[in-house]
Amino acid sequence: MAQQPTSRAKQAFPIVVALTLVAAALVLGAFLIFHDVQPPRSRIQTSIINPPNTDRPVEPATATLTPAKTFVDPAAANFDKNIFRLAAPDGVRKTSDSSWSVKGGRLFMQVRRDQTGKLVVRYVYPYEDFVPKDTLAMLRTRWIMTETVKLMDELQITPEQWEKLSALKLNTDTQIPAAERKKLVALFEEAMAAMSKNETVNGGLPSVAEEKLTDFLRELDEKYYDTTIAGANRLAEDVKALFTETQYAGLMRRYGTW
Repeated sequence: MAQQPTSRAKQAFPIVVALTLVAAALVLGAFLIFHDVQPPRSRIQTSIINPPNTDRPVEPATATLTPAKTFVDPAAANFDKNIFRLAAPDGVRKTSDSSWSVKGGRLFMQVRRDQTGKLVVRYVYPYEDFVPKDTLAMLRTRWIMTETVKLMDELQITPEQWEKLSALKLNTDTQIPAAERKKLVALFEEAMAAMSKNETVNGGLPSVAEEKLTDFLRELDEKYYDTTIAGANRLAEDVKALFTETQYAGLMRRYGTW
């Protein structure tokens, strides 16, 4: 009779172990099932926080604008205000080792020799000496684009306005037909030859070749002045038409007082 409790304990032990294993299996199964049904939160959050294009820099809208350019004549000495002015006397002036300024009437023939030895010529008027202030301001707005671009934020100039301004053709030089340009260059070369030979009268008067050159340039001044000035006025009007009254006032403040 004394051995009965021991026998019962031995019989109960396998049952306890089995129940423990079953309970552990149930807990593990429940954990795995619960984990599987959860949405992959970290993956969803990552795809929202980091869109595909975040590693590419965003370019500013101004990057697509036509670049600001200002033409600067290589023969800057030809446009020195002591030479390039309406009140200057007619004649030929050597402004550097490779540039000359010729005045006949109101028109200037600006000449330079490039690195290849070729003569490069422009026919221009000193607009600053005689056109109205508002016309000159509008011409400068288009001429000096590297300065105008600095006013975009201040005057709230839109990209569309900038593109239209950039598209306006610069037609303020005097357009002379090829045959007359050829004659002018020939007369200029004759004048240069006469200057090198010191063909002057009374030690300082112009040579005959120089007189022929300035006389012909005066003829072309009379012939093409009205057409050239009309073209400059049209350009000024086209520039003004692009801007609001407030913007126009700002451009006048910037360019009308130089």
